[in-house]
Amino acid sequence: MIHKLTRLVQKSTGNRMQEMLEASGNEVDEDTAAWINANYSSQNAKLSSMPSKGPERATNVDKGPIDIRRASYLASADLSVDVALLCGLDFDVLLLNKHEIFPVVSWMFQQMNLLAEFDISSTIFMLFLHKVSQGYSNLPTYHTFYHGVDVCYTTYHILSATGSEEYMSKLELFGMLVAALAHDIGHLGVNNAFLVKTKHELALLHNDVAPLENLHASKLYEILRTPATNIMKALSDDQWLACRKQILATILGTDMALHFENMKKLEMFEEVNGFSVVDFFDKRTAPGGKDAPMPDCLQDPANRLLLQEAYLHAADLSNPVKPLKTYLKWVDLVTEEFFAQGEKEKELGMAISPMCDRATTNIPTMQLGFVDFIVAPFFSTIGKLHPATLGRFSDSIHENYLHYAKMRLAEAPEERSKLEARLRRNADILGIKPATLGLN
Repeated sequence: MIHKLTRLVQKSTGNRMQEMLEASGNEVDEDTAAWINANYSSQNAKLSSMPSKGPERATNVDKGPIDIRRASYLASADLSVDVALLCGLDFDVLLLNKHEIFPVVSWMFQQMNLLAEFDISSTIFMLFLHKVSQGYSNLPTYHTFYHGVDVCYTTYHILSATGSEEYMSKLELFGMLVAALAHDIGHLGVNNAFLVKTKHELALLHNDVAPLENLHASKLYEILRTPATNIMKALSDDQWLACRKQILATILGTDMALHFENMKKLEMFEEVNGFSVVDFFDKRTAPGGKDAPMPDCLQDPANRLLLQEAYLHAADLSNPVKPLKTYLKWVDLVTEEFFAQGEKEKELGMAISPMCDRATTNIPTMQLGFVDFIVAPFFSTIGKLHPATLGRFSDSIHENYLHYAKMRLAEAPEERSKLEARLRRNADILGIKPATLGLN
């Protein structure tokens, strides 16, 4: 008990980012440390250079405007991808065009019976999807509709894998998928810090607090105000208000400056309630355990909202969890968007943000740092709550980490001992024993 209380105090009062940077010793280069510090800490929000996101131009060629008259057909059309792919993390949205994507999104909502539950016609739903897709700009390379769909798909997978229908209401599931799909709508291809430093109208409107995330939420509700695209028109006033509360919290929670604050809350929840959550799912999945009582912690709406925020944030960070081929595509897109911001900063005579300088940024060290300090700790904590279903994320993360460690070793053979130490620590954080920790 004393040890548990000590951990609780440390997690509630400590600076997680600083603790992890210090624990890494001298194995992390200064540029990566500066990038992590700038992007993922609210204490440094004014300096931040939040990672960006978006799709692959060459493979995402649309076939002209979508015929809304075909909405009913699109809602029930055969999927252009194997359903088995949608039940895991092997689905690559970058291989599809919008005509092929819409049925995929519809399938996710239908799998959870959300369209029927909230009396949403296929026509209104397809018009809604069309409007959301138009709301995403094609100017960024990463923060486009494809990223929104990918995050929605990953959120759906996390909800399914964690048995969320056992402890979340249909309204909570609905709010999560809607928020995930639209969480970056209207993204400008630059981060919040850029908007603040350039005195952009969005930063002035929102007093420098999460200008992009506030934009995304407001654009979503502009679409929902129009009767033809209002997928929430059948909700009661109480349902509408509850759903809005969840959507706003989860979208605003994707502000990367809040990462370590959110991480601390999730760790606290796991420390206090982890045993009860794991025990609940073990009993529910055991023969005859269907009626196992839900623990008090999951009956608390505030705790469920915390998990909603955590699941969407995890989906937003999930590129290193995907198959390597897919992960590498997203890395190309996000770094290109970083560099585009860096070029804007250079043109304006501003200091170039960390990892936004095309001439000096080292992509392997960037990705190693991203996994070390952001992805691995967050996913390992969620994995502790659902070890039977989300534990496998750890193996994918480590395999992708090994890929970039080998790339870095080829660039800097003198860093072998540092890289091997980082591989060991990465495996420890993820709680796995990989077949090999070597770089040979």
